[in-house]
Amino acid sequence: EYPDRDEAYKVPNQYYFGTEMIVAPITSPQNVATKTGKVKAWLPPGRYIDFFTGVVYDGDRFLWLNRTLDNAPVLLKQGAIVPLDANLGPGNGCDNPDGFEVVVVIGADGKFELLEEDEEDHSNTSTDKPVAWRKTPISFTQSTGTITIHPSGEGKAPKARDWSIRLLGYKPAQSPEVRINQAVVKTSTSQEGGGLGLLINVGKIPPGG
Repeated sequence: EYPDRDEAYKVPNQYYFGTEMIVAPITSPQNVATKTGKVKAWLPPGRYIDFFTGVVYDGDRFLWLNRTLDNAPVLLKQGAIVPLDANLGPGNGCDNPDGFEVVVVIGADGKFELLEEDEEDHSNTSTDKPVAWRKTPISFTQSTGTITIHPSGEGKAPKARDWSIRLLGYKPAQSPEVRINQAVVKTSTSQEGGGLGLLINVGKIPPGG
């Protein structure tokens, strides 16, 4: 990313994890007094939030990031959308997740296309037949504060799955409204500590919901 910016070549250990996350590994020795390590990072233009702490940073500059041994700088730009496996301890194998936690960084419009192997084609072991994929578009509109998880495209729809949405670094003035096929549904919410934002538990959504 950013091959035309000289600054990008001055942070050789920094990298994109997927399309949304910037990771700046800390490889320096720990400071004995502060019990933290530090790394010099470069953030491209924009505004970013730390995935683990909720701290907000302005981009288009170099900065020093200090972290304890159990933490690492993982930064997401405003408008980023990151679907995570809702299972904190996924099992072995390559089955599609039974649920998702969709992380959304407010502040700018964003879109993401969730790509999964079509379960109907999952047993295909032929090397001649191309893999069939199912796409689920997810979008966020800043002006209306609307998150839309569109129905999956072609391919067999999965079984009902649990969905939750995390608005990273967000503290709402009122409870969010969730609709499935235009019908308002009851949800539970919790404000996560440490700047981790608002977690909205939507519950199970049936195929095509």
